[in-house]
Amino acid sequence: MRRWGWIALGLLVVATIAALVWSLTSDPERPAALVDEPEQEQAVSKPKPLQPKPPAPAPPPPVARPQAPPRPFAPPADPNPLRLVHGSVVTPDGQPAPFAQIVTADTQQRVVSVSDALGQFDVASDVGPVVASHENFGPSDPSTPQHTGHWLLALHPGGKLVGRVVDTQGHGVAQTRVIVTQFRPEPGSPPAHKRPDLQVTDAEGRFEFASVKPGTYDLRAELAGRVPGTSNGISVLRGGRADVVITLPLGASVRGRVTSRQNGQPVANAQVLSADPQASGPGATATTDADGRFEIKGVAPGRVSLRVAHPEYRAELVSGIEVADGAAAQRDVTLVVKQPGEHFAFQGIGASLRRDGDAIVVGSLMDDSPAGRAGLVVGDRIVAVDRGGVEGMQLPQIVERIRGEAGSAVLIEVDRPGQGRITIQVQRGEVVVKDPQ
Repeated sequence: MRRWGWIALGLLVVATIAALVWSLTSDPERPAALVDEPEQEQAVSKPKPLQPKPPAPAPPPPVARPQAPPRPFAPPADPNPLRLVHGSVVTPDGQPAPFAQIVTADTQQRVVSVSDALGQFDVASDVGPVVASHENFGPSDPSTPQHTGHWLLALHPGGKLVGRVVDTQGHGVAQTRVIVTQFRPEPGSPPAHKRPDLQVTDAEGRFEFASVKPGTYDLRAELAGRVPGTSNGISVLRGGRADVVITLPLGASVRGRVTSRQNGQPVANAQVLSADPQASGPGATATTDADGRFEIKGVAPGRVSLRVAHPEYRAELVSGIEVADGAAAQRDVTLVVKQPGEHFAFQGIGASLRRDGDAIVVGSLMDDSPAGRAGLVVGDRIVAVDRGGVEGMQLPQIVERIRGEAGSAVLIEVDRPGQGRITIQVQRGEVVVKDPQ
């Protein structure tokens, strides 16, 4: 049994060696079934030899391009050249100035920003020179927005307006309201965006407007039951003090009688009002009695008008009444029965005036008005009325000087563009104002 085992092991070794020799000497591309076939059949079954690929064409030589000359170095452009510049406005003592206007320093004087409650503001970098303007101080010096650092606009000191209200005997009048009726800033200063608050006099009649904007002021003192007093053209300098005394006049009275123009009969229960355009409240009033008579007391001295109204008649504005302080003036009034479409009538020239800076200009003319018939034109600048200059006067005062009784004449000197100064005589008349259509 052992001998047969060794024989089997030897046969296995011989078979293994034979298989190894066969695998090393056989053609790997011929299948085993075709090894013993004739020679010609083996040639048919062989694959065709591979043809070599043609060489790829060489790339074209690079084209030479002209080289641009080297450019000098430049920093990159600012993508946002119009930046906002931050700044602050301070008072003369260095405190924040809230709600100050930032105004261009050119002739247009445009408001480009306003400081907040802490005095801070933002403005475009291209706005050009600006100034800070505040109602209680003088304007800052012109300055151009600065891109770096903290931009500061310092206001200059304002002025003081100190005064006293007295009666005709020189005694102080307490609890009188003192009001700024007009303010004109100093030349080159931005316009004020608000007036100072009114002041009330103390027990001695004293009042004070502290830290006011430099310029020229017109003041009016009012007390219930008394005739108002005025003081105009008060100049307040930067950092200076102006003193003023305002006298409350005794007042005048106007008496008269109101009758019907149709039949001459008295008109009872007509309301008569002294029209004072400068007063902040209603003027003095009176009611006609059964005989049509009236008397108004406490009228401001000077040139005044009366407005007379009754439900059955056309309202009339009677002008040109001259009254002296402590005296009485007389003026009778006739009323016309009201016709459809009639609003009221007044005695004057039928021109509408408006203020243009320091000048008074004819703004419009009513149809078939005395002013138009006399030769006044829109745009004429009023220079004088009845040979008296109007410079420094308020618009209501000038209107009152032009008005007057129908049939009387008024001389008006105007400055007409392209023609110079012209004096025109206008015959006053009764002008009827129609109801709006």
